[in-house]
Amino acid sequence: MTEYTIQTKEGAKITVVQNGTWVNTEIKGRRVIAKVFDKGSSFGISNGRVSKLSVYKPGTTGNGFDDMEYNYDRGMDFSEIDEDILAEIVWELEHLPVSE
Repeated sequence: MTEYTIQTKEGAKITVVQNGTWVNTEIKGRRVIAKVFDKGSSFGISNGRVSKLSVYKPGTTGNGFDDMEYNYDRGMDFSEIDEDILAEIVWELEHLPVSE
């Protein structure tokens, strides 16, 4: 497991906990759990690196479907999130460092 801090495109610092391809972080005040690969694929959001993504509503514990506002598991499951916020979250995940 690796923990590191990155700076977002808005200049905020976020801590990322990565276990293999799994990423656990907070972006835009939301708990985010994602599976992020080094290269994009047909399973990824817009053929990108993120093949699984759960975004939890602000102010929730981030446990279970009731707390989710977005879920993608190799395809869209449901979305109740503002599209601009989702785009920012996906952008940040797509720009995480790749494995060496």
